[in-house]
Amino acid sequence: MRTEGTRNVYSIDFRAIASMRSYLDRFWQKALTAFKDAVEKENGS
Repeated sequence: MRTEGTRNVYSIDFRAIASMRSYLDRFWQKALTAFKDAVEKENGS
């Protein structure tokens, strides 16, 4: 963040965004796989 007059200007750390995206991709892959397995088990597949 930097101040310009009466405004605060923020910048994005794209490496942090990429790291967060990678974490969320892994999290959702695991969650969706677990959900699929539970549904298949419930349906006897």
